[in-house]
Amino acid sequence: MAPIVHDSLAYLTPADLSDMVTYLLDSPPPPDMPAPQKLSPLPSDVYKRAAHLYIDNCAVYHQDHGRGIPGAVPPLAGNSAVIAADPYNVLMAVVGGIPSSGSYVAMPSFAGRLSDSQIADLANYVRSSWGNRAAPNTTPQMVASWRGIAGVPECETQTALPFKCPKVGNAPGTVGPDARGVSDVAATIRTRDLRIADLAAVYRKAVPKASAQQVANGLIAAYCPILAASNLPTYLKYAELRRFAAEAEAHLLAPPATHIPGVDIVWAIPAGRSLAYRAPAPFIGETICPANDGRLVPTDLVAQAETLIGNPPLPVAGTAARQLAMALAAKDQTAAPANLANALILSYCQLVTKDRAVDAGRQRAWLLDFSTQAIQALQQRALTGG
Repeated sequence: MAPIVHDSLAYLTPADLSDMVTYLLDSPPPPDMPAPQKLSPLPSDVYKRAAHLYIDNCAVYHQDHGRGIPGAVPPLAGNSAVIAADPYNVLMAVVGGIPSSGSYVAMPSFAGRLSDSQIADLANYVRSSWGNRAAPNTTPQMVASWRGIAGVPECETQTALPFKCPKVGNAPGTVGPDARGVSDVAATIRTRDLRIADLAAVYRKAVPKASAQQVANGLIAAYCPILAASNLPTYLKYAELRRFAAEAEAHLLAPPATHIPGVDIVWAIPAGRSLAYRAPAPFIGETICPANDGRLVPTDLVAQAETLIGNPPLPVAGTAARQLAMALAAKDQTAAPANLANALILSYCQLVTKDRAVDAGRQRAWLLDFSTQAIQALQQRALTGG
């Protein structure tokens, strides 16, 4: 077996491993052994769906046959909480997640990753498999009710965790956008309506007294987990989330009378003593930097920004963008925050687009990351009076 592991199995991709696990767990048993599916009280189609859900979402931690990982992940087979008369222990864990306790690791919520029907199927599967004989009495209606009781956001999912999607309020220990408003906005986004005005109206209908900032945060909290679960490459997910956040904040926080130039990239616009985002124009396959002619940004400020940035390896990290913003603000303390940000954005845009060896989509992602980080740093500076 050692040569097989060393010379073959060690080179399997994650997709190959997933396919192998699916095959091994789903392959029919020998004729002289009863099929687990035959012993299950679940209908054949439900059993197959639920088994795939378990493999895709749970098997890595709870292992095959629900045996768990000693000292790290509790078993599901024979677990008294799993086979209780009512399924609410399972629903609480799947919908709300479980914090780390003792030697057991934390379990994330799957509220946004799985639908009500999927969670119901999964709960019934684990309650009636591997020797468990609890009644498969979970319904999608129970799941929907538990979502409302737990107030769990869609952002608490495995796919959303790397994106640090915002916490949503109405759940113990959380503060943030209203859970019902976020849920309503997410439902609208899934109809492919990403117009900020429409989404803001949906959130305000659920939360009439929400401030502009709270509405913006609610829209971002709703879109983040949906985007995180998409099939886009990771760098484009980050870029699209920042684009959406920029558009939401510009639309909701900028004064209506503010002139917003029609540039092709993220742009900072004045918002009182602070600044807000202006979302970029739709991407058409090429990033076009604004002209450095003094009309949008003072040329001397752009020159200072160019000197500060220099000619670093690309991309410039977000933390470095924030440091550059603070350094430029310290050099010219009379400059408006929006001009400081735009001087850096324009300088970095020219630097990024010179590198023809990098595809245009990645160039745009780099620019979005740099621009939003610089703007956020200057926003924070304005709010704190720094």
